[in-house]
Amino acid sequence: MTGFYFIEQASVLVVEATTIRDGIKAALQKGCRRIQVEGEDQIIINAMQTQMADSSDYLRHSQNMISCCLSISLTCIYCESNMIVEWMAKLVVRLDIILFLFFLSHLLRNFLF
Repeated sequence: MTGFYFIEQASVLVVEATTIRDGIKAALQKGCRRIQVEGEDQIIINAMQTQMADSSDYLRHSQNMISCCLSISLTCIYCESNMIVEWMAKLVVRLDIILFLFFLSHLLRNFLF
């Protein structure tokens, strides 16, 4: 079976990729060869459907397992909650950039003056 992980400070993408990978692994261990995967993140679904040279270990491992399937369907299910999570993630990224620029301007001001 899959199991529990403590993924501190992991991104939503890593958690989604880990969950899908573990689900595919559990299905294959049970002998399933026709698998339908429904994920909540279109980025991960698209990445798993394509063989990317610079894929993360999570994606490469999932892609290798997918090749063992007779058929696999990867689809994205869209939830209203995803919209909120994505909005919050974008807000955090913007805040990080703003804080970085503020810190950088403070350092430059002290350095130059």
